[in-house]
Amino acid sequence: MSKLVERLERMSEGGGQSLGFGAAVNRVKTLPMLLIATLSEGDARAAAAAAAAGVDAVIVSGVSPQKMQQVADKLKKAMPDIPWGVSLDSVTRDDMERLAGIGCDFVVFSAAGSQASALNVEKIGKVLRIDPSLDDNLLRGVNRLPVDAVLLHDTGGGEAALTVEQLMAYERLAAGSGKHLVAAMSSGLVDDMESLWGLGVQAVAVVLGADDPEKALSQAREAMEKLPAKRRRPGKRRVASLPFSGNAPDAAPPEE
Repeated sequence: MSKLVERLERMSEGGGQSLGFGAAVNRVKTLPMLLIATLSEGDARAAAAAAAAGVDAVIVSGVSPQKMQQVADKLKKAMPDIPWGVSLDSVTRDDMERLAGIGCDFVVFSAAGSQASALNVEKIGKVLRIDPSLDDNLLRGVNRLPVDAVLLHDTGGGEAALTVEQLMAYERLAAGSGKHLVAAMSSGLVDDMESLWGLGVQAVAVVLGADDPEKALSQAREAMEKLPAKRRRPGKRRVASLPFSGNAPDAAPPEE
C-alpha cells in the first residue's frame, strides 16, 4: 500500500502524526495533520528544504514522461525515507504502471483526460484533483471511484487568503467526496490552516516557490502545532445548564 495512504488512514483514525519523519528525528509532539511539500521538477533548493524539514511526503509537478526515471533517482538519493508522488494533468494505465515500477508512491491527477483503466492499478496511491466548480452529481460519483484521496485544488484562490465563500465551497467538496482530504495551500497562507482543519482536511500540500521554501515549511508546521486539540465544527451551540431540584416554580399544580 502507498505510504501516504497509510498515513492518511492513521490520521482518519485519530492517531495523528509525530513531529518530523524518520528514526533520526526526535518525535516530541503529535501533529493533527500531515505536511506535504509540492515543488517543481528541478527545484533543488525546494527539494533540499523539504528533506531538511522532514515532511511527510513530496509532490513533484511539471514532470515529463521522459524525465520520470531521472526525477525518481534524484528523489531516492535526496530523501530516501520520504514517500514521493507526481502531479500530472492526466494519467494513463501505462503511466501508473511505469511510476509504480520506479518507486513512485502516489499520483495526483485530474479526471478529465485520464484513462479509467488507470484506476485499476492497485500498487500505487491515487489522489484525484478536484476544484470547487465540480458538479454535485460528479461529486457523488467520486465517492464510488477507486481513488484513495482527493486534493482540494486552488485553496485560498492562489495568493489570496481563503474567503468564507470559498470555505463554503470546500465544505461541500469535503462532505460529498467521501475520501481522505488533502488541501493545496500557497506558501505563507498559514492563517487558513485552522479553517481547513475544521473541514476535516487530513493533509496540507504547501506549494513551494523560489522565495524561501524553508520559511514556508517552518511556518506551516508551526501553524499545525497551534491547532486546537479538537476540531470546531459549525452548527453546534453550547447551552449552559443550571443545577435543578424539585418542581419548576411555574409548574401547574396536579389535578384533584
